[in-house]
Amino acid sequence: MKYSFFGANIFCLDDNCKLISGDCYKRLVQICCQYSYAVSFINMHNNAPLFDLLQPYQIDPDPQLFDYSVNYYLFGSQIQPYKIFYRICPEICEIMINNADSIFDWYGDKPEDPTFYRKDGSIFFYCQAHDDMCMINPQPREDVSEIVNQIGWVMDNYN
Repeated sequence: MKYSFFGANIFCLDDNCKLISGDCYKRLVQICCQYSYAVSFINMHNNAPLFDLLQPYQIDPDPQLFDYSVNYYLFGSQIQPYKIFYRICPEICEIMINNADSIFDWYGDKPEDPTFYRKDGSIFFYCQAHDDMCMINPQPREDVSEIVNQIGWVMDNYN
């Protein structure tokens, strides 16, 4: 079973669920790091300064298991967006917590759309930041109740 969060414009009538931010954001990152092996970001502009900070943790996971595709097209751009993967470690989690106040801050001048993966390549958490949309897909032994019990999360019975 997975859960989805759509920004305040779609389901929430309360400004408190507009963004997953502050302590809720910090806890989300901690839980994603707890259950994940790797995180990817999309490089959209080739100039996000945080890529230099993330670089020591870069990995090249098995393309048979991990999805490298990017389904974005930048109108009028010569740069094709691509994913860069990083191993989960305390430093990556701290970089994410210290350089944003919301999961939806990860676009524009930052690496975009963090996606957390399990070791088998399956997606634990996906974010499309510019659309204020994210999804968490827990397995039975992964406790995400602290996240999905927050305002704005919707159970999604589709696969």
